[in-house]
Amino acid sequence: MRDKSKYDPKAVDRQGIVFKLLFTIFFIVFWGMSVNTQAETQWPKYISLSSSAGTQWTVAVGMSAQIQKYTGVGSSALGPTSGTETNLRNLKAKKAELALNSNPAITEAWTGTGPFKEDGPQKWLRTISRTWVTNFYIIASKKSGIKIFEDLKGKRWGDLYVGSSMTVSLLKGLKKIHNMTENDYKSLPASDYAGFVAMLKEGRADAVSFFGGIPSPQALDLNSSMEITFISLSKEAQARLPEEAPGYSPGIIPANSYKGQDKDVAVAQTLMTFMTSQSIDNEVIYGICKALFDHPEELEPIHPNFKEFARKPISKYVTVPYHEGAIKYYKEKGLWNEELEVLQKKLLSN
Repeated sequence: MRDKSKYDPKAVDRQGIVFKLLFTIFFIVFWGMSVNTQAETQWPKYISLSSSAGTQWTVAVGMSAQIQKYTGVGSSALGPTSGTETNLRNLKAKKAELALNSNPAITEAWTGTGPFKEDGPQKWLRTISRTWVTNFYIIASKKSGIKIFEDLKGKRWGDLYVGSSMTVSLLKGLKKIHNMTENDYKSLPASDYAGFVAMLKEGRADAVSFFGGIPSPQALDLNSSMEITFISLSKEAQARLPEEAPGYSPGIIPANSYKGQDKDVAVAQTLMTFMTSQSIDNEVIYGICKALFDHPEELEPIHPNFKEFARKPISKYVTVPYHEGAIKYYKEKGLWNEELEVLQKKLLSN
């Protein structure tokens, strides 16, 4: 008969193995809970989204609500700002974590030019996604006889949208391309697009210009109430545009977008972009991308512009590097490719 009082090394070994197994299971469970807790604590209580009034504000409110719904953070949008430069400065001052901006303003901030000349290059900026494309319409009354850009010389042109750095930088480039100065025509500024529409309808201007999508409410208004001509940029102007007006590229308003418009119209075009700071945690930006772009069917009814980017949030025309958290999301969805990788490296090296 076996003496149970004697030392049994096999039993001790078995006990040791069981103990080690239990300890390992406990450690894995505890570590997993710790990681999850840590990830949750990375989320800020509030995420503010800075945007201008009008379309941008409507889109910003929709995005803010979606972020709050799917991330659990309290997401608050700032009051409508005066423009994209202000949105960028809100990011810099940490008054906002997110912002909607135009490529021209972003390019000026990134390179330290224009209104950011004294600030220097803002290399902390990062792209989350593209949003929508906006076109620069130049529309003349048919009776003015204006058919091409050069015909604006000697005419009355409602050209300057007061307070818009986007307009200033583009007009500067277009005038340089066409060898024109502000003395070659009579500049008529307006504080809103309705002002441009009114001055053309009332005959106070021969031509006006404004930014808009396709269709543009202002273009539809003019097209339905008077005979107009859509001014198309020449091939030379299109080729020179990205260099002379950084942040812009040539775009097309397809034929038949408007009544009587039977030909494509070449215009200056730019992206509106969803921006953030490099300092925002990667997992936060990744989570924001999931909240927005995993649920495009919820965004699209909010505003027509969501149809442009809710399902296709990435673009090769951005002028600032993508945030690493956004890249993680795009790689996971199979949207990131070699062309974008080359672009990312190029932008980071500038």
